[in-house]
Amino acid sequence: MTVLEVIVVLGFVVALYISWAFEATPEGMKRTKDVPLDAVLPTWSRRKFTVFIVTVAALAASLLVFDVVRSRSKAASSPPTVGP
Repeated sequence: MTVLEVIVVLGFVVALYISWAFEATPEGMKRTKDVPLDAVLPTWSRRKFTVFIVTVAALAASLLVFDVVRSRSKAASSPPTVGP
């Protein structure tokens, strides 16, 4: 678990740096300082953003339901423990 946590933290730092130092332009990734201030950068439409959020929420909900069902089935199939 510690290795996973370190990888997640390092990945977050790298993603934060990339998002701060670069801009996504129609020509590809460019350094922020090389993009003119009046440049029109691509953005998501409201519809695309809404579809993305609803899809991620549905995926998260389905994973939660799967985990709850799986944990209940494990608890029902395991033999009862006998105390000392």
